[in-house]
Amino acid sequence: SVDIENGFPIPPSKYTGGYPVEVSPKVAFAIELRKARAEKSLKEVAEKAGMTYQQYQRLENPRKTNPTLETLYKLQKVFNHPFLAL
Repeated sequence: SVDIENGFPIPPSKYTGGYPVEVSPKVAFAIELRKARAEKSLKEVAEKAGMTYQQYQRLENPRKTNPTLETLYKLQKVFNHPFLAL
């Protein structure tokens, strides 16, 4: 089990067959955000996005994340990655 809430690395997926399971949007967003951040620090990304370290940290926590459209737009500009497809 991997604990993404505490900053542990996300292992690469290993598909071995079976049935796909639907992932919660909050979990999917937290994982995508974490992958986009890669080796950058939380503080560095938060400053670029114009938010506090704590605000950004909540976004990477699947139990606490609830980004607004404005926040998604800021993150898209920082990472040059579309987190929201319209």
